[in-house]
Amino acid sequence: MDQQRNLFVAIGISIAILIGFQIFYERVFPPKPAPVSQTQTAPAVSGQAASPGQGGATAPGVQGAVQPASRENVLAQSPRVAIATPRLKGSINLTGGRIDDLTLVGYRETVDPDSPEIVLLAPKSTGYPYYADYNTTKAGVIELTKSMALELAPKVRVNAVAPGYVLTPMQRAEYTDAMLDEVNQKIPIRRHAQPEEIAALFAFLASDDAQFITGAIYTIDGGETAGALASR
Repeated sequence: MDQQRNLFVAIGISIAILIGFQIFYERVFPPKPAPVSQTQTAPAVSGQAASPGQGGATAPGVQGAVQPASRENVLAQSPRVAIATPRLKGSINLTGGRIDDLTLVGYRETVDPDSPEIVLLAPKSTGYPYYADYNTTKAGVIELTKSMALELAPKVRVNAVAPGYVLTPMQRAEYTDAMLDEVNQKIPIRRHAQPEEIAALFAFLASDDAQFITGAIYTIDGGETAGALASR
């Protein structure tokens, strides 16, 4: 019991440090705005809803997505120390001591040898900023789910749902049509999930049909995780 309590305390402190440092640092040292290239998107057709993977339509109230700044431009804006190992490459941002640029060497996003290398961390204003604290909290939720399932059984069931890409209005606003199509090509089902599909899994887990299910992590991502593992 003491070990589990210490685990929860350690997870809580780690999350608090990551979030607190990010908030404190950006207030004291606000980042310089990175050059952003504007992109034009086709206007949404009145009365026509955007479907997954379909270009040319935007969610209601969304005027168009902003193209992220290039990685090279963002990296050039701050002093850095290079990282070069047989398996990793990148740099450390000396302004704040941030490790926000890290790429796997020799590992590709797909089985195509010319596909992009797998990016672990990317600086702010690029396509994938601050994934370290994001992924850390996700891992914490998974372990917390398993621990709570053991502690609260048999009266309470605890499960977690790990969705992949979901076509929410926020997702549609952040992605251009080209970015959305690129992501869809990496998903075996070739589209984003609809919010209703994720909600259906929650409804099942809360129903009497799932009385014997607890401590489980359900991945619902259109086969994206399976495809990534099979291509290694």
